[in-house]
Amino acid sequence: MDILLTHTTALEAMRLPEFPFFVRQWDERTSEIPLKIPKASEMRELVESDPLLRRLSRPIEILVSSDATAHSCPIFTRRVTNLIHPEDSYLRVGEKVLIVCPELAAIQMCRRASRAEGALLMSELCGCYATHGPGAAETRREPLVKKREIVRMVNLMSGAHGTRRAREAIPLSCEHAASQAESRLAAILQAPPASGGYGLRATPPSEVGLGHLWDEWAQRDGEGGILMLRPLPQFGASGGTVRGVVICCRKDAGSSGEPEDRWVAELERLGLEAIVITEREAADLCCLDELARDVRARLGMIDVIGSGTREKRLELLSELERVNES
Repeated sequence: MDILLTHTTALEAMRLPEFPFFVRQWDERTSEIPLKIPKASEMRELVESDPLLRRLSRPIEILVSSDATAHSCPIFTRRVTNLIHPEDSYLRVGEKVLIVCPELAAIQMCRRASRAEGALLMSELCGCYATHGPGAAETRREPLVKKREIVRMVNLMSGAHGTRRAREAIPLSCEHAASQAESRLAAILQAPPASGGYGLRATPPSEVGLGHLWDEWAQRDGEGGILMLRPLPQFGASGGTVRGVVICCRKDAGSSGEPEDRWVAELERLGLEAIVITEREAADLCCLDELARDVRARLGMIDVIGSGTREKRLELLSELERVNES
């Protein structure tokens, strides 16, 4: 009998370095949700024998389609759903273990998340890092999901719990962020000015035929970057000096040497300019104001930063920092 990992347990599993290996090893997707959970004794045996389950915190959250099985134990807790999830929503990660796909996990976690929390979670799942507690993260060489796949799942599940908040968070998220700081930067740059942001838009590299390059950079050099392209004239662009920019947030001002030089040169060949800022600068409102003006100038966009929204920007920046510390 299979079990289906869900919610916080699914997210914990996805943050493990071995998770992509388990997915590739089994290479199976399904829409069959288990009707009930095994007996407690069977669960103990499964947890002790399965390499993924042994790594997870207790109790393990399991999704079932019936509440007829009321038993519980310290090893697991059950969640019941009567929803019919879209086709292929579950991935096999063990002989008797399934897990909700990353795009479904994002919606599940958005049910009780703020817009900022949802955006940062989506950017993590679409990015090249995995968090492990407040301020702690490690590099992940490949994103678990693309932003368009989250959008597709939200559209397919329209009206279900979590989809409204997920839809609000999506515009603040980004693909291929290399760190939590880069995800926070993308969120505040993309939020509407009335909500404390700068009204810019990050373009998912996968949507403009550049996803393979970002994947290659992530695997080779651990690079990410927020891609922003110059809008078409009818959408407010006038002039501008480049096709687009890629904003990279570094821990400190020191260069990473040859990998960064190679990355910048490859961007230039694509007509893109690299903008590198430090995490300290990304947490400073004056630096962010300057960055947003610089990006708008390079992309031929009018400046919309007004002093009247400064308090809103401070509030959003503080909220994003609190999410990182929680």
